[in-house]
Amino acid sequence: MALVEIDEAELRSHRAVTEAMQKMLANPKTRGQLLRLQKTVNPDLVIPEVDAVEPFQAEMGEVKSALAGMQKMLADERAEREAERKQAELRTSWEQGRSKLRAAGYTGEGLEMVEKFMEDKGIADHEVAAAAHERLHPPQQPVRSAPSGFDIFSSNSRSDESLKALFENPDNPMAIDALVNDALRSARGR
Repeated sequence: MALVEIDEAELRSHRAVTEAMQKMLANPKTRGQLLRLQKTVNPDLVIPEVDAVEPFQAEMGEVKSALAGMQKMLADERAEREAERKQAELRTSWEQGRSKLRAAGYTGEGLEMVEKFMEDKGIADHEVAAAAHERLHPPQQPVRSAPSGFDIFSSNSRSDESLKALFENPDNPMAIDALVNDALRSARGR
């Protein structure tokens, strides 16, 4: 081989590049990157370390994507089971709440009113909703009835006089008016 003369600066530059390449090839972190860069620049170059790794990495990528798909599928199934369990708990709680209100004497119409109130206010508990609904819409107070009928043990002197006057003269309008007024007073509870 013929000797080529180069100047000192060029020789130092070539030696610096050669030393840097040797250091990069000696370091395990940079060796693979440097070999892949050589393969990129010269694709026909045979580099066993890069050529042997590429099929393995491609297959590894397929395995990783399949594994990721399975993990997603398992997570979806787990989430679906959890959602079904929560729905079953809600249905059970709903039916128990309805049963408690029925046992407390609520009719079908009353249950519908409470459940509409639950839906409107976002309440999930029948008992809480029933208490709140009753507080906001108190039931009507029952009408007190006045004692009615004829009580033979007590006497009303005014009625007795009106009855006597009516028996003596059945066409007496004052006796009839007095008896009607007494009946109305007792019906009204006065």
